[in-house]
Amino acid sequence: MNDSLGHARGDEILVSVAKKIQSSVRAGDLVARMGGDEFAVLLPGVSDFKLAAETAERIIQEISQAMIVEEHQINISASVGMVLYPMHGITAQDLLTSADLALYQAKAEGRNCHRFFTREMREIFQAKHAFQLEFIRAYEQCEFEVFYQPQVNLITNEIIGAEALLRWRHPQKGLLGPGAFLAALERGPWAERIGDWVVETACRQAAEWCEAGAKNFRISINLFSAQFRSGTLAQKIEQVLARTGLDAGLLELEITENIILRYDENMLQPLKVLRDAGIGIAFDDYGTGYASLSMLKNYPVTRLKIDQTFVRAMCDSPPDAAIVRAILYLGKSFGLNVIAEGVETMKQCERLRNKGCEEAQGYLFGHPMMAEDFTQQLRAQMVSEPR
Repeated sequence: MNDSLGHARGDEILVSVAKKIQSSVRAGDLVARMGGDEFAVLLPGVSDFKLAAETAERIIQEISQAMIVEEHQINISASVGMVLYPMHGITAQDLLTSADLALYQAKAEGRNCHRFFTREMREIFQAKHAFQLEFIRAYEQCEFEVFYQPQVNLITNEIIGAEALLRWRHPQKGLLGPGAFLAALERGPWAERIGDWVVETACRQAAEWCEAGAKNFRISINLFSAQFRSGTLAQKIEQVLARTGLDAGLLELEITENIILRYDENMLQPLKVLRDAGIGIAFDDYGTGYASLSMLKNYPVTRLKIDQTFVRAMCDSPPDAAIVRAILYLGKSFGLNVIAEGVETMKQCERLRNKGCEEAQGYLFGHPMMAEDFTQQLRAQMVSEPR
């Protein structure tokens, strides 16, 4: 709000929200602004989950009512994290920490909702904090690896590229997929450095495959939001291409919705520079969240990735099949390429081909694998190609 309407209007919105919260609680309850866009409400004498939840719902409903600021209609929402004393903490700091964890959970589960603190939340938080301490060792001792999953042309069944995927070969826990550590990594200070390492490693590997004879081979790499913070992403990518010798047209960078929804020049400008340099920009997991059609118009996107949840259900679920058709139509209408993720059966493959989808990836074509194993697949394909 501050960026789009100015700080004075942003302050008006904060004042309005404060009044809405006050109107939603009892006369003896305490309402305070903690800082930024965070408020706290203290409900003395309330020890009942239901009563606390009803109060949270009133606050959410009141805040979500549209307001007019200088002829602009402003729509905002609230997420609420809740704790009960003494069940969830004895000291003020314990209660605030637990409430913050519950608030984070509410945001993670879609926002505009309330969540009570649970002991599981603290266990998850402590596990992620422990990971933060390990990332330094993991990076310095080269425990991170890049795996590659084939991307194929559905018309020719040829491998046309790969998605680079981060893995962690943990000394005690074994090989870890991104689900085990990525959330912790993205919120910590090491995300940018490790993200930059993935880009360098994957580009260097792709350049080697191209040098060995892979034709028009595209490497797709997921970006972390942390890689946008310094404002040097475009320059870093260009330097990597210069060092590795990879052609810009063979690199595709994937951005997820959590990056897209942070609509500001820190995100948009480097993507435009990279796109102008011939690098592809793919919108990962399209259709799973809140991204609007206007973002396809405003962002320099070159490819949409159909999320695997729709692909896996499309043969048995008419709504999922309709979503797949809609994304393919959107891609064609916007002049964007489309690739389907999560293809596991020949039936899914045939459905996608019949709907006009030309590219796919998934277990049907290959699991994420080490570079050495991927090289063997590529060699087998190159040997079978007609001379």
